[in-house]
Amino acid sequence: RLIDDYWDLDSEVADAYLDIAPVSIGFLSSTFDQRYDNGFGPHVKVALRLISARGKKVIYAGTVRYGWKYAEAMSVGLIIESPEEHKFESRESPRLQNKESVQFLSYGIEAVASGIAKKITTDQLISIAVVEIDTEAYDKSLWNEALVKAECDVTKRKPYYIELRVRQLNAETMSSASNSVQNNPPTSLNPVGSVNLTGTYHSDITTNNNRVFNQRGHRRVKIKFEQIGKCIIGTNRHANLTISGIREDDKISFFALPSDITDSEIKGTWKISADGTRIEGKWTHPDGSGKWNLTKAE
Repeated sequence: RLIDDYWDLDSEVADAYLDIAPVSIGFLSSTFDQRYDNGFGPHVKVALRLISARGKKVIYAGTVRYGWKYAEAMSVGLIIESPEEHKFESRESPRLQNKESVQFLSYGIEAVASGIAKKITTDQLISIAVVEIDTEAYDKSLWNEALVKAECDVTKRKPYYIELRVRQLNAETMSSASNSVQNNPPTSLNPVGSVNLTGTYHSDITTNNNRVFNQRGHRRVKIKFEQIGKCIIGTNRHANLTISGIREDDKISFFALPSDITDSEIKGTWKISADGTRIEGKWTHPDGSGKWNLTKAE
């Protein structure tokens, strides 16, 4: 079992301790689950904790399991599936084929050991990426690339950033040369069209008395645009307004997420002037529609 008290541990060189306890090692039958063929496969499960050497605080805790796929619904933590060829057909086979049994279990133990390192590392890197997003200290080029991968959908931007950032941090632990992503952003992030729309625009919105854009301040709201490749992101923090659009030449198809201005999504299209100083188009909403024109601030 795992150690109850870590305060007796002392080391001048260790940054952390890894406490591992085997929960079960052997062969498991799948006969009770009708979704899978009968058989007996290797089963290795361990519990683990990573403890800081100085404060004796638990940095990470979880389980790692190696074995049959069917047990995924019954387990938590990391699950590593065993190869199909490591399966025995009968209950007596693991005893009769002792040499193969030991090899299969040894393979599983090595897989668990590798899985522990990968699981701890990945979780820590995910935590780094999440903190970067929360504090707006994210890698700018990866943040932009994540938006492009999300096809300009701002609601999907964060998971793509986490995926890209974890991959980058993993590479950096192996080679310092992996910083090429930051130094050489993908060409897909280059502006589309002759004019980049990044900047602040004043809105001129027409509406009726359907409570969409009913307040005069809402009809004159300022929008801060950022163009990343074909993606157009517009924001107004005072109104909690976020606009996401895709630019194709001189046209933008956009939608605005629910905000202080409206309680549901607004959709529409804009056409961009040749110099990028005017954007004109229409908006639609379940309760109405109108014009939405923008003029770039001086």
